[in-house]
Amino acid sequence: MPAVRDPASFRDPDGSVYLVGERVIRAFLPEGARKWAILKASGLLEDLLQRGLVLAYEEKALKDIPELQEEAPGVCAIVEHPRLPFLSYCYEWPFSMLKDAGVCTLEVAERALERGFILKDATPYNIQFLGARPVLIDLASLEPYREGEPWRAYHQFCCLFLNPLLLEATTGVPFQPWLRGALGGLRPTDLAPLLPWRWRMRPFVFTHVVAQAWLERHFASDVAQEGHRPLPRVEREQVLRLLRSLRRGLERLRPRKPAGLWARYQEECHYHPEAQRAKEAFVEGALQSLRPRVVWDLGCNIGHYSLLAARYADLVVGMDSDIQAVDLFYQRVREKARNVLPLVMDLLDPSPNRGWAEEERRGLAQRGPADLVLCLALVHHLAIQGNLPFGHLVRWLARVGRAVVVEFVPKEDPRAHNLLRWREDVFPWYTQGAFETALEECFTIRERFALPHSGRVLYTAIRRGL
Repeated sequence: MPAVRDPASFRDPDGSVYLVGERVIRAFLPEGARKWAILKASGLLEDLLQRGLVLAYEEKALKDIPELQEEAPGVCAIVEHPRLPFLSYCYEWPFSMLKDAGVCTLEVAERALERGFILKDATPYNIQFLGARPVLIDLASLEPYREGEPWRAYHQFCCLFLNPLLLEATTGVPFQPWLRGALGGLRPTDLAPLLPWRWRMRPFVFTHVVAQAWLERHFASDVAQEGHRPLPRVEREQVLRLLRSLRRGLERLRPRKPAGLWARYQEECHYHPEAQRAKEAFVEGALQSLRPRVVWDLGCNIGHYSLLAARYADLVVGMDSDIQAVDLFYQRVREKARNVLPLVMDLLDPSPNRGWAEEERRGLAQRGPADLVLCLALVHHLAIQGNLPFGHLVRWLARVGRAVVVEFVPKEDPRAHNLLRWREDVFPWYTQGAFETALEECFTIRERFALPHSGRVLYTAIRRGL
């Protein structure tokens, strides 16, 4: 099995990450190996591992992975990480997830500095969630601290953590579209004019946004006129105070926007009790029968069926376009369900491939297929709101899932009827028969069940060819 360099791992001169079959190997070049030996001997990694702040690793001998020696002959040391079943990105996280990832980054940086190390990169792309717990995955970003140096990753942290959170906390504007469109984040010069005046004058915001925007503009012109200037000396205690100040400021931030319509869906839209029990029993029966390792719950809302699936699966990825509903879902599972990952995802416009050569950040479909996809109370939204033909939907489901549990909602249903209230009904093809025909083009229907006291129908289907 050949060793393949991860497409997102090419910027660090000290090493790279390689995929060897299902194995994930971090390889260090000579300078990286020297820094790694110092880091390993310090005891810092053991402390961070015990606190659940970094991804687990296991040291390996070079002779154990001969494929790597052929691909990267200059490698001097290697470690193996567990392979994560799903990678997520900061533009898919709700407010509380980005905030927790930022706090995790700052805690790692603070504890590292107390032991004589510095976090040279402070990007959410170095953080992944193990279920609902953030961990640093790039151990190579910890290197020995040089006395008198400032925290060079400060600007990066502000652009990718602090400023997006401030945008949503102060204006109610979601940060996800901005981060999706600008992988480098939100610069102080872009954020400062958007802030309400009462926020600009707050000491924390003035220091980290308004003043930084002024300095960015000022020094950009100075550098152009005078060339490179040496960095000023900054004592270690000053850097520690900066990290602690950022952490306190982050922990105080709250999303401004109130809970949306779909965040209240579970409370405001009840099935008939018998229908609700029957639907839960049907979904649970499919989970017991299929025993999936990874489940995607599309249109998860606040996670009712995701939590049901979490009893049977190793990982459940819940996705919904309602940012507030996903944030509430994350807060529900943060301390309880370690195998549930809530994400913000508009399924009519899911995350595409992003970054250099369109390979650094993988699109949603490239991170599948899941063993089972739950598509409950969603088809009518995609078909009627999104004008998405059944055939298109089913073919996409076959790309991202080996099996599906899907719910058909007829036009006569109050929820579907509401979608048609203010628009012309141009959907003569929206019938149960047409949906079943489309479903059977890519799947074999194993079971269908009509919900009592409802025109809705549930299906369990297996992708053809499996």
